[in-house]
Amino acid sequence: MIWKGTIGETEAPASLRSGTSRLATRPPGTKVAVVNPRLQLDPAICHGKPVIRGTRVLVSTILGALGGGDSIEAVLEDYPNITRQDVEAAREFIVLDVNP
Repeated sequence: MIWKGTIGETEAPASLRSGTSRLATRPPGTKVAVVNPRLQLDPAICHGKPVIRGTRVLVSTILGALGGGDSIEAVLEDYPNITRQDVEAAREFIVLDVNP
């Protein structure tokens, strides 16, 4: 299985290819997209929707909160496992997605 992203692609880490990951297993040769080091597009995590790396926090959730009027500080309070840089990466992602 090949997974291509908006910007590029990369081979899944060995722990994921070998099936030793706690989160999900993938067939050998599965690729995951690399858009920004802080974001992840992986077919085994949230059905391939973009998330903050190492979490299951969807980029769309962050953007929805910001679009709904929440401040970055409010988002960080709601999701204490992400950083301000993660929120900025989510904001940059939407620009890349709209302006390929």
